[in-house]
Amino acid sequence: KKARVNLGMFHYHFKSKTAFARRLLNEIYEEFFQRFSLEIGTEGDVQDRLRRALKLLGKFVRDNREIILALSKDILDGENEAAQILDKTFFRHAMLIFKLIKEGQFSGIFRKIPMPLAISFLASSVAGPSLALTIIEKSGAKRPVGIPLRFIVQNVISDKAIEERVDMAINGLSTRQP
Repeated sequence: KKARVNLGMFHYHFKSKTAFARRLLNEIYEEFFQRFSLEIGTEGDVQDRLRRALKLLGKFVRDNREIILALSKDILDGENEAAQILDKTFFRHAMLIFKLIKEGQFSGIFRKIPMPLAISFLASSVAGPSLALTIIEKSGAKRPVGIPLRFIVQNVISDKAIEERVDMAINGLSTRQP
C-alpha cells in the first residue's frame, strides 16, 4: 500500500508474501555479506580485522534491527521459513568471526576461552543493545528508567557507541588488557 503497488502485480511477481520476504532479506544480507567479507579479507592484524568486521556487523544490526527482530519473532513462533533464512545467512558471517577468533587465540592475541562463550560475548556486546533498544521502542516507552528515549538512542546505537562497544569487546577477548 505504501509503495502504491497494485496487489495483483505484487502477487504475480512474488507469488506470496513469504517469497517477497525471502527475496528482500536475501538482497539485504548479500549486500552486507559482501562488505563484511571484504573487511575481514583486507590487510591488518587479526584484531584490526575483527574490529572492522564487528563494527560493520553492529551497524548492520542497528540499521536492520526491526527486520531482525521480526525474523527472530517468527523463529520463536516456530516458523520454519524464518529458521531457514537464519540458517542460510547468520552462520555465514558467524563462521568468519569464528575463524578470526580462532586465529587470534592461536597467535596468543585472544584469550583461549570456549568458542560459544566468545561468540555469545561478542554478539551480546555488538548486536544485543540494538535489539534491546528496538524492543523498548516497540513498547512505546518514552522515558525508560527515567531517561529520555532519544538520549538512549544517541548513546546506544550511534556509530560512536557501536565503535566503543566493539573496542570494549575486543579488549575483553584480548590477552593484553589496556
